[in-house]
Amino acid sequence: MPISTKLFNEQTIRSFGVMTDRAAELQKQVSTGKKDVRPSEDTAGAAQLSATKELRSNISRYQTNLDNSKNRLDLSDSTLSGAQNIMTRLVELSVQAANGTLGPNDRKAIKLEVEQVRQALMAVVNTRDSQGQALFGGYRTNQTPFVQSENGSIIYNGDDGQTRIKVSDSQTLDTGIDGNTAFMGIKTSQGTQSVFDIIDNFMSALDTAGQTASRAQTTGGAALTFGLTVEPVSHSFTISGPKGSAIISASLVNGVMTPMIDAINAATETTGITATIGANSNGILLSAPDSTDPVELRNYQIGDPQSRTGQTSTPMNVKSLKDGVAFGTGVKLADAESGLAPSISQIRAGLDHLALQRTKIGAYAASADMQTEVLAQRALFIEKTVDKLESADLAAVITELQSLLTTKNAAQQVFAKIGQQSLFDFIR
Repeated sequence: MPISTKLFNEQTIRSFGVMTDRAAELQKQVSTGKKDVRPSEDTAGAAQLSATKELRSNISRYQTNLDNSKNRLDLSDSTLSGAQNIMTRLVELSVQAANGTLGPNDRKAIKLEVEQVRQALMAVVNTRDSQGQALFGGYRTNQTPFVQSENGSIIYNGDDGQTRIKVSDSQTLDTGIDGNTAFMGIKTSQGTQSVFDIIDNFMSALDTAGQTASRAQTTGGAALTFGLTVEPVSHSFTISGPKGSAIISASLVNGVMTPMIDAINAATETTGITATIGANSNGILLSAPDSTDPVELRNYQIGDPQSRTGQTSTPMNVKSLKDGVAFGTGVKLADAESGLAPSISQIRAGLDHLALQRTKIGAYAASADMQTEVLAQRALFIEKTVDKLESADLAAVITELQSLLTTKNAAQQVFAKIGQQSLFDFIR
């Protein structure tokens, strides 16, 4: 049955539309060098391209995670560095406070600075990242990790959660450390303490140090009493008498004074001072026969200054004698470090602890850097794969385009010629 003129025109126009769309697509491929991979035309290629693009998207997300992780680690490192600087200043202040020439007002001034340092440290340990999350709160990133209780002590309000971030389909990386690990679990010779415990102990030691003297001078001889210990503890000091000075050193335990008496008497020719046991075997009596010169004791030291405990830091009490009998309250003789040495040791332990935490952060950052490099290499490979799958065969595309345009042009000419014919042309 003959096709009507209307139907013929519609089919022809539809064909021209298809050829125009195809020509436009081919021209786009020529200009961009890319082809549109469609499941209807290339099922396997389209599936591979889709999977590869999904992998690219995942890698991009992991790279973003790594960037955020490294920013958080950098902030953690700088924050811990700030805490280290604070502890370093505390070391300087503790050494300064141990100077025997300082008076009570000097130590008060040091204590005021320590209080300011404590406040500065509170701000450091409660640092938040750019997203407002606490760096050292563990999993409780929305809470303030460190708070001050009613009695002034610092309480950790976070948990021990270890924050991590996904950086591959099968790998996660640490992005920081919790506040309990960073600032609370510091091992010292006096037990496990927080940085704030260490600071508070230092301030207490400053108060105690002001109650002792580094030098004692008596008349009519001297009466010495020592703190009792159940373990041998060395005691040393410089003693000066009418003849001169000598350094005395002996180890005492359970109140047995014989070793110290023997050490003092061994230096009698140098100092002019003799020692005897006190009444009821309590302490030691010093005398300088045939002399009215005062007896002076200084540079007192108990044990190892870096490892002293409360048991071994009891000062020596020095009283004057009158007619061989001790009188007055006496002077509590101690080198300035006797009360401060444990604090100095604790502060240095805190400094070492913070250095260790920075080492951990550095290791985490190094892992993040290595993973960043791995992902960069994978991203480059995947990008090349996507480019290969999407790249058009320009020679084939141009050939098809030229052929299509030739066909379209010929069809247009035929359609135009047919459109000009009348009914009489068909019935001749």
